[in-house]
Amino acid sequence: MKLSRKRVAFQVVLHLVLAGHVAAYYFLDWTRIGAIDFQAFFHHFLGEGLLTAGALFTIIMFGGALVFGRLFCSWGCHFGATQDLAAWVLRKLGWKPPLVRTRFLHLTPYLVLVAVFGIPLAEKWIGEGWGTPRIDMAAVAPWDTLPGWLLSVVTFLACGAGILLFLGTRGFCRFVCPYGAVFRLTDRAAPFKVRRVGACSSGCSGGGAHPCTAACPTAIDVHRETEALGRVVSADCVRCNLCIEACPAGALAHVTAGAAARRLEPSIRKALPVLPAPFRPAHDLPVAGEAAILGVAVVTYLAVDLIYGGHFLAATIALGHGFLAWAALATILGGPDAAVLGFPLRRGTRWTFAGIGAVGLFAIASVPVAEAGAFRLIRADGLRLDSGATPLAAFSAPDDERIDPGAAAGSRRLEERRRLARAADRYRLALAIFPSDLTTRRLLLGAYVRIGDPRALDEAREISRRSPSGDAWAREALEWTERRFARLPPPGQANRSGTE
Repeated sequence: MKLSRKRVAFQVVLHLVLAGHVAAYYFLDWTRIGAIDFQAFFHHFLGEGLLTAGALFTIIMFGGALVFGRLFCSWGCHFGATQDLAAWVLRKLGWKPPLVRTRFLHLTPYLVLVAVFGIPLAEKWIGEGWGTPRIDMAAVAPWDTLPGWLLSVVTFLACGAGILLFLGTRGFCRFVCPYGAVFRLTDRAAPFKVRRVGACSSGCSGGGAHPCTAACPTAIDVHRETEALGRVVSADCVRCNLCIEACPAGALAHVTAGAAARRLEPSIRKALPVLPAPFRPAHDLPVAGEAAILGVAVVTYLAVDLIYGGHFLAATIALGHGFLAWAALATILGGPDAAVLGFPLRRGTRWTFAGIGAVGLFAIASVPVAEAGAFRLIRADGLRLDSGATPLAAFSAPDDERIDPGAAAGSRRLEERRRLARAADRYRLALAIFPSDLTTRRLLLGAYVRIGDPRALDEAREISRRSPSGDAWAREALEWTERRFARLPPPGQANRSGTE
């Protein structure tokens, strides 16, 4: 059996086992082992000192990568499997996803790693320190680390298939995945690499790309790297071993340097450099193109993160918006032969269908991005005015003494109450853009409560209505608010009744 088929069979069996684990946890009440997810390592172990099943699994995977490299990315990752399946389907439909080689754009996973995990962890360590080390393999339920099923499906479609359309095969692994950023670092130390162990077949390229290079899903020039350095040095190598399988001469293997040296013929071994030489691969996008994509992607990510989905979906949307921005700019400002990834955008002074599509799609996609950005700016202004609240604190249960309506109405200074009222106005304006955002609704509820505004009761009911069934915070907030505001008259009614 071919190695690629063994890998696919292993992925199928692995994911069936994981699906069985989730089913047993929720339907058979087998809860000894919780979520097996990388997020548990960052959020719970690094953040709280809690060693869960997912954290232990992550430590083992990162430790194994120090020896074998990024094997997990091709043999165990569900996003990797989804991308491979999507690429296979697209090829069957007659369209081959592009292989995008970049100068620095493939370093974006490090930015995602810092934004998603680095900054929140640093803030937590500075504010609270690291939690007391403890072990609980079942502390996190399997679905607790994932969004709802609908958003999960959308995320997989976007990150596992949609990204292939503009950033090529394994686009998520190369341009988004923060775990892949860690694997890139561990990969540097791994003794097992794809190495040259024999003579390359003469004329195997047939005038085009060599079979090993053509088979690589991460756009690595395998032939050039192994010819010049004796091994694949690119950190994008996910150890899928497709290049090994594609080599007609069997000249490649995933082995250590010692094993490769023993198998190499003396004449080939002498021809290889003793020290690694600088290696500069070809690139498919100009520097200006990569800079434009990255700049737009950063702004878009800051606008849409946790608005239209989780961090991964936001990063994928951001890169897609950046790519559309560059294609639109190239169409509008480019020369008569402007093209992106081989797609002609202009022919002389006329725009091609691809150019018109790029400009139109960028204009359409910019509308929800602008809405998300306006929402964030308005809510940030509300948070500035409402200095006593943050999005995280808004999820804490109300404290009776701190936000008692009578005490708030009687003891707070007039200027402070006005400031809180302005903050409430900002929250309401933000909710006019995204009425479903529960975080902002909880902030608005907190502002109403602290100024003693009876509209807190309506807001608590709206939060309860929009929250998932079984949401303890929403239930407790509604009960608390009903006890304190149910008998208060609506705003302005007290004054009218006093004059009648």
